Formats: sequence, structure tokens, C-alpha cells
Amino acid sequence: MTIELNYFYRVDITVAQYDAGTTSTKTYSFTNKVLKDSTSLTTYWPILQSVGEVGLIAGETLPTISLSSIQIDNSIGSFGANRKFSDVLERYTPIEQSVIIYVGQVSNDSDTVTSWTATGQGVISDYEHAAQGESPSLTFNIRPLRYSETVLTLEVSRSVSGMSNAPDSSLGRAVPLLIGDTLDVLPVRISADGAENPRYAIGTCLYQHVENDTSTAKIYCKNELDFWEVANNNFTTTIGNTKTGDYALNRYAGQAWGLTAGSGLLCGIKFRAVGKGLASSTARLTVFVLRYNSTTLQVIEEVATGTASLSTYNTQNAASTDPFDLSIAFDTPVYLSAEESYAVGWSVTGYQVNDLAISYSNSTTTAGFFKDSTTVNESAGHAWKYSIAAPYNSGTIRYDLLYYESTFTKTEANAFTQTGLGYSSLQLTGQAVDSGQAIAPLDNFPILIGNMKGLTPYGGGALLERPQSIVTYLNYQFNGVSWSDASYWDDTTLSSSHYEYLYNGATPTVRSRVVKAIFESRVTFSEVLSEICKGTASKVGILPNGKSFMYPFGMTEAVAVDIPPSDITALNWVVGDISTVINRAVIKTGFSYLKAPKTFEGQGDAGFQYTTDYSAVNETKVAEITAKSRALYGNKELEDTEFLVYPNPSGGAAAYLCSTTTGKAGSILAEYYLTRFGLPITKCSFVVPFNRYSDLTMFDVITFSSPSFPAYYGTDPNARDGVVDVGGSVSSVSGADYGYETVRAQTYRGLIEGVTTILAMEHAPAIKLDVLVLLNYPNDPT
Repeated sequence: MTIELNYFYRVDITVAQYDAGTTSTKTYSFTNKVLKDSTSLTTYWPILQSVGEVGLIAGETLPTISLSSIQIDNSIGSFGANRKFSDVLERYTPIEQSVIIYVGQVSNDSDTVTSWTATGQGVISDYEHAAQGESPSLTFNIRPLRYSETVLTLEVSRSVSGMSNAPDSSLGRAVPLLIGDTLDVLPVRISADGAENPRYAIGTCLYQHVENDTSTAKIYCKNELDFWEVANNNFTTTIGNTKTGDYALNRYAGQAWGLTAGSGLLCGIKFRAVGKGLASSTARLTVFVLRYNSTTLQVIEEVATGTASLSTYNTQNAASTDPFDLSIAFDTPVYLSAEESYAVGWSVTGYQVNDLAISYSNSTTTAGFFKDSTTVNESAGHAWKYSIAAPYNSGTIRYDLLYYESTFTKTEANAFTQTGLGYSSLQLTGQAVDSGQAIAPLDNFPILIGNMKGLTPYGGGALLERPQSIVTYLNYQFNGVSWSDASYWDDTTLSSSHYEYLYNGATPTVRSRVVKAIFESRVTFSEVLSEICKGTASKVGILPNGKSFMYPFGMTEAVAVDIPPSDITALNWVVGDISTVINRAVIKTGFSYLKAPKTFEGQGDAGFQYTTDYSAVNETKVAEITAKSRALYGNKELEDTEFLVYPNPSGGAAAYLCSTTTGKAGSILAEYYLTRFGLPITKCSFVVPFNRYSDLTMFDVITFSSPSFPAYYGTDPNARDGVVDVGGSVSSVSGADYGYETVRAQTYRGLIEGVTTILAMEHAPAIKLDVLVLLNYPNDPT
């Protein structure tokens, strides 16, 4: 039975006008022939003369849309009585406005289109008016929709709210863009030089759209070995212990007692004191933090000092107040490491009888040290000694440590620019010190924010770590007041068939690809998108309606359709060179300031948490491909080995390829890249009928066969006789195929990487498919 179809081509062109502060738009629909529309009152102008091919083509990571031009009749009377469409363009402009191309398919005896199929979308770049000749026309040249070049990292500027005092050294620096979980970030100081309570910008936000989750963030400082270490601020102090007695300040030239193990960022120290009656002290007290060897008990250095005039406490001293506190600032901030041993103490000059004393308690016993003024080595700085005699090693003074306390703010209120970018911040505040004291600035003190979480929806919501969610949220557009969804992304396509398996571990043949990344320099949306694709073994696809979607390669997919030889007009078969072959991969993931650079990474500021060399035996599927590849083509390295974005394998199935520990993030990438690029890329192109295959989209998996394509040696490309079975007697009979073509051809499995709709006016539309041939199937997990 022959089915005859009637096709209509339709183009919707939007034009815009700006008048009195308001932009208005109109959309006009043009068709290639007259139709009767029973479903809408929309006016269709049957003056469409030609439409170029509409091609949706996958790239290495990002796709392209191939659009050429549209031509309409522009003769007088074509657009109403004595009118032409160019008259509209005297007041309205089509430049940079939307164009959508449709195909309508109906039976041959119908001129009513009830459903239109979108085949492509773009914007008008320019147009040309051919005013002379027998048929004046308008030709609109179309360019594809581009991925946004919106900058997604805020740059420090004194014009931004909260940054008016930013130091010169911070101006122009990018505030990092944070994606995913457990990140470590170098903050950018935005407070003035010398500020007692410094403020830092720690992550870019999109104003009232997405913000950073600071709930688990921690402060890191450099320890004595120049490694980053978390500042827990967790030393056990003794200021609340029961008083045993008081130490006169002049008992030795200096006295000190060991701290319990801990770590912390300190601005000063507090001693508990008692007044002894002196009304006018002239003494000066110096406080110390000593670092000592816990084995030899030898003092290594004085890591922090601070001084105070005891005249500040004349009132309490004269009244014999018992107790009162001395809160004294250090001359410079100090970080005390959990890897070292420390002691706190004091020395005094100008001591007078009845000057104040320091309380001690025997509730806790720690190492004691003293400084003997008669020691000849005192001037060389080696006078501190371990005390082997009581009471200096039997108790400890009553003290407290004054820390810098941190305050995180998810989004700075009203701190956003005309581009809609804001920031999350950190403020460090030193605990209060006494009158006459000043907390030392942290200007050049190295600070790192660790265990940071990245972007979440403003006001609450799940962490943005899934590729589809990230690109959808970051591709919103700022209109000067708020961020709005421009509907550029389709986050439902492939969601149930692909991503839910990756995230939920519903099958042992997939791996999780939730994202972790820190962008520390100026970065645009398209750059973020490219890095996400690279670091999650993904590509971006595009649908006929112009919307994009994420595609994770390496998924085992159901076949969308099997295309028989009778539907295929073969165009070409191309086997590429070995420039794309990868059979060995060194994968570096987890860029981290917490990790010291490894010897082979150079001596930069940061290292990588995980570095894995995939040159040995891999999982069986991968090993089969790479063994064949190396035997035929030699070792072919993955050139770009550093992955700024990388998949976090904390979710997804546990069984495929290797374990799901975070350290195996590189294996996810290596295994997918080795399977996909282990052999030279083979592609083919062929044309299929529009009416049967208009639903096919980019990255559908198909099976296909044609005698025009290569087949195993000995395959017969000629049609064979059909067979009949009469009473169990099977015989070949010419014509017994019941009208079906029975050629012999190899069946291939392929991934559609290009869909081009051919809209010729003189015949029915057709679809050209560009297909990546999956030659390594079944070893290719795709």
C-alpha cells in the first residue's frame, strides 16, 4: 500500500521595536503554500520561497547548528493589499530576533496541518532586499543560537558593595566559582590593609538565584612545615580550673607551661591574675608562646609574643581584686599546629613589690619551663629550660587562648553588580583584648577555606552537583533586577534513561558523574560548560526546538530504531586517522591546595589529590580495547591530563570497573575515554525518509544495515530468495519474500551525532544522519 503525503514548510520570524522605553515584539508565520488551519486563528503568509538545510551537529563537547538562509516573496501585494513584508521592517527590526523552522506532514488530500514538527531554531544575523527583477525577495541569513558568554566570576572592585576598602593587591581578582562538595578555596581579601577584623570574598553567587553553602566550611592555616592544616581552635585551657595559688612575676626571668594538644589561629592570650595592692605599677609584662621538642623538651623558638603595661590594671591591683583577667594581643597572628608542642608563659621587666601575680592550678599537670637570668646563653635566645623540679612541672597557670572567630555569609545583601553577580564572604574577628592592646592585622597571613560546599539554589535546596542542574541554573539570564530562566536547557531529556541510573546506581554498568570543580579565574558560561563536559565524559546535544541537553557517553542504551536497507541512501563511510586514538591515560583530579605538589607535578602552589596511570591492565572491557589499540597503533597518550572538573563517585553503582571511593574519580574518566577513543573513529552518513524518522534526535542509538557499507568478507549483497515451509519441507522460492527486501548486509550499531533536515521545495523533506559507528561493540559500554 502506497501512502502519499503532503508537506508544508513554515518559518516563524520575530521582529522587535523599541519605543518610549518599551520593547515590543511581533511574530509572523510564513509557509511555502496555502493551507487551511483548523486549529488556530494564526495567519500564515504563503510567501516562503526557500529554506536552507537545518543541521544539528555534535562537536567534541559543544554542538553546532548549521543554518543558511530563508527567502520570502517581497513583491508588492504579497503581504496584503499593495503591501510587502519589508514595509514592516521600516519600524521593526528582525536582527538578533528568533527564527523557528517547522515541517507539517499531512495526507496528500489535506491542507489542514494539526501538528507542526520543529526542525531548527536560530536568530537572524542580517537580511538583504532584492528590490529589482521579476520576483523581488527578502533573504534572511540565519546564525545559530550561541552558548552564553556571560561571565560567571565576580571581579573584585571598589564599586561593589562591601568591597569599597579592598586593597590594591585584590583589585581585579576573580572570586572563585564553586561547584560540588568538599572544596578548598583561597579567599580574596576585601577589607583594608591593617583591618583588625578582615573580610574575604570566598565564592561568586548569582544574586538571589544561587548562593554558596558555607555550613561545613573550615579555616585552614599553614603549619611549620608549610602545609595547610585545619584550625580547630580546640586547645584545652585551664582558666576555669580551681585556683591552687599565685606565682609572683619575678620568680624567674620567665616561666611557661605546656599546652595540651590542639590547633588554632590565635590573636592573643588571657591570664587569670590577682591584685596584690600596688597602686601604680611601672612594670611591662611580655607573654609568649614557645614551640618545643616533645621528646627532648628543648625549646625551639618563641613563635608569638605580646606586651602590656601593667599600669593598665592599677585599679584592680590596688584593690587586691581576686581574680581578674589580663587579655593581651600578640604582635602578629599565630597558628598553632596539632603536629607541634607548645607552651605559654611570661616574663616581666620593672617589677615592684606587691605587683600583680598570676594564678595557677594543680588540677592539670603539664611540662614546665623557666628562663634563668643568669644563663650566659640568654642573650642568644636559648635561655628557656625545662624545669625538672616542682612546682613548675606539677601544675599550670590559669590561661585561655584568644582565637580568631569566623563568620560566614552565604550572600552579601545588596552586594551585586549590574551583571547580577554577588559573593559569599568570610569575616575573621579576634576575641576581645584589653585597653591599650590592638589585634594584629592578618594582611599577609595565608588563609584557606576548606570543606566548602558550592552553589545551591537561593534560599535553600539541593547542592548543584548534577550536570543538568548546573548548566540549567548557570544559564539563567540577568535582566537588571533578577535572574530568569531563558529556557535554553532541557533537563528532562535523558534524565530517566541515563542520569537517574548514574546517580541512583540502578544498574552495575554505569558510574556516578556528580560534579566537583573550582574556577579561580575569570570564566564564562561556555567555558564552564566545556570543562563540565570534559570532566564528566559528556557532550552537549541540541534538540530541534533549540534547547540543549547533557549527554553522558559510556551509557548502555536501548536502540531507538532499526533502519533497514530499503530506507537508507548511503552517502559515505569514513575511518579517521590515529590522531584521536587514546589507549593510555594519566588522570589527575582533585586540584587541591591541601596537597603538596608531587615531584613530577612541578612546584606550583597546589597539587592533585589523585593521580592514576592507566597504562596497566584495566577492567576487562577496557583491557580488550586498549590491548588491541596498542598492538595496532602503539601507545597513544591522553594529552590533557589535568581535570579541573571531575566526577565524584560517591553516588551511582558500585560494581562497574572499580570501587566508588573518591580516589577512583580518575578511573571513571580513564575508562570512559579509553573505551570511546581506543580505536580510530569511524563515521558514516546516509539519508532516510522524513516521515519515518523525524523523531530521531542527536545521541539516539540506532542499528542500521546497507549493502553499500562494509561487511564481513563473504557477505552476499544481492537479494536472496524467500523461503517457504510446507509440511516441514523448507525451500527457497523466488518472490516468496512477500514484498520485503532481503539483501544481506552487516548490521551496525551507531550513535547519531548529526541530524540535518533537508527542506527542498520540489520534493518531500528528508533527513541526513551523521552516525558514529560503534565498531568496538559489545566492548563499548555505549
